Amino acid sequence: MEKSNRRNFLKMAGVAAAGLGAVGLSQGPAAKAAPENPLEKYKTIAVHARQDGAVALVDQVVENGVLRAGVDLTFPPLQFRDPDTNEPMGYCVDITNAIAADLGVTVEWVELPFAELIPGLQAGQFDWSGIGLTIRPQRAQAVRFISEPLFMEDSILLVNNDFTFSDLSELNDAGVTFSNLTGSAQDASAKLQFPDATYTTFEAMQDSLLEVATGRAQVSLVALWNAIPFIDENPDAPVYIWEGGSLFADMNTIMLPHGDEKTAFWLENWMRYHGAHKLQEGLWNKWQGENLAKLEEYSKPR
Repeated sequence: MEKSNRRNFLKMAGVAAAGLGAVGLSQGPAAKAAPENPLEKYKTIAVHARQDGAVALVDQVVENGVLRAGVDLTFPPLQFRDPDTNEPMGYCVDITNAIAADLGVTVEWVELPFAELIPGLQAGQFDWSGIGLTIRPQRAQAVRFISEPLFMEDSILLVNNDFTFSDLSELNDAGVTFSNLTGSAQDASAKLQFPDATYTTFEAMQDSLLEVATGRAQVSLVALWNAIPFIDENPDAPVYIWEGGSLFADMNTIMLPHGDEKTAFWLENWMRYHGAHKLQEGLWNKWQGENLAKLEEYSKPR
């Protein structure tokens, strides 16, 4: 009953707004035809054409009863497919399901390679992202990030056993090679912090970390949830996590089209409300607790 009432309320609100527009147009010497219902037009136009904010995505999602969430399901434990059921799972998946539950809708997972998520949003392939993306300034030219974090991404150093240093400034040297994931926030940030170092990048995370394990690179700047599983899967690899902790933490959050302020506000409000009730914290501990527990153990040469 609550779901039905919520949908009816938002639907009537949109119809009422369209009706007010029609009344305004009819005042004058000659009445003009009422404009078409923006809800109907909205169903056929691409996301990049929605930037005038005529109809909010959050209203359209409720109207349709479906949230089309853009995802790349290759980043465990944030978002991935259950190896047994093939169903989406992970921290971001749980958050997106909780958002959909509060809207009274179901989720349709629109799976794309990570590099295609921003073009996919602009082309109208999904409503908003069902995962968090780093709020890089270049990306913000193309998409609207909400102002509340979905999570903060700590970046740590995976170090080859044979490489020693006493201060981070020693990494800013052409004789030090970083092996990073191509296009990652870590690769961009490392080049800002250590511009004089040498860089090699790889399309696959496993290849990037193996570069450090074989000694062809001395270090890799990487997310904790990539480093810990790599060490788990390669117990004899001569690598460790630098004990100095995270070099920085990037904000990752939901993206949607520019101009849709109502949807952005609703999502930000959702994040603040549930954050106060510790939903995000509980889910983060659920999916990251095991990695965090291993951090001290793996922070010494092995």
